[in-house]
Parts: sequence; structure tokens; C-alpha cells
Amino acid sequence: FRRLADALGLLFDTRYASTNPTAASQYIYHMLAAASSASYLMLPNIAATLFLKLGDYSKSMGALDNARTFFEYALNVLKNNFESSKPILLTIHQKLAEINKAQKNLHGARASYEKALRIATSMYHASHPNVAGLEHELGQILLLIGDHDSAATHLQKAYDIESHKDNDLPIDES
Repeated sequence: FRRLADALGLLFDTRYASTNPTAASQYIYHMLAAASSASYLMLPNIAATLFLKLGDYSKSMGALDNARTFFEYALNVLKNNFESSKPILLTIHQKLAEINKAQKNLHGARASYEKALRIATSMYHASHPNVAGLEHELGQILLLIGDHDSAATHLQKAYDIESHKDNDLPIDES
């Protein structure tokens, strides 16, 4: 089953920019079937990955509500597999934040970036470059919301990480 899911994912990746709506709808149908089967067979990471691909496709077509639905499906199938699914969860929360931001749902974007930041910090360390990007995005959202003090804190953390990224030493956070 894992090979089938990988093959469908590869086909979808190579065809999803296709201008042929019939072919695209067939790929979507097969991806949905594979994702549903993976969920049923208790292969949550595979199911989540397929739902992520469907969400990415929907987003690329401008269907942000559909993209959100697929990303939320991906979250749902991973709800009992937090530790083994951190990289996928991080990606899902980042994508949900982007959707929320695009739809001007700043509080939703804030919540998604905060979740992504917690996961990234637990996966890496507080001074990792991937954390810096999330600190920056969260800071930008907080500025738009009007929470300037929190925004300044996150933007400063992003700056500190970026300015020390060539060093192998973690930032002194005391």
C-alpha cells in the first residue's frame, strides 16, 4: 500500500499543474481514495501526506476553503500520533497559518503559527533557523493584530537567531 501511495503522490506531483481538468479530477479522486484507505488501514502519516498534497493542489488552484479542509483532515488522522508525526504536523500548521493569513483570519493565523512554533522548538532548538522563520511570521501577524509588544518579542527572537546562524553555538537565552 505504501508503494501505491507513493506512486499516486508522484503522479499527482507531476500532473497537478496540468491544465487538463479531467485528468486533475481523476488524480484527486485517486488521491482521496488512497488517503481514505490509508486512514482506514491505520497508516496515518501516509494518509496525512496524501491529504497535504490535496491541500497543496487546492491552494494552487485558489480553492482556499478546500485546502483548509484537506489540511484539517491531515491533522485529524494524526491526532493520536503526535510524537511520530511532528514534521508533518509542523507542515500542516504552517500551511493552515498561510491559508488563514490569505483569508485575513489573523487570529487563526496566530494560533496556527503558535502551534507550528511549539512543534518546531520541540523538534529542533530555540535558536534553530527554522524556528527563526516561524518567530518572524508570528511577529508579523502580531503586528497586524496590533499586539506590538508580543510582535517585538518574536521579531527580536527571529533577528537574534538569524544574526547568530553562522555560529554553531546556541543563543544564550538568559
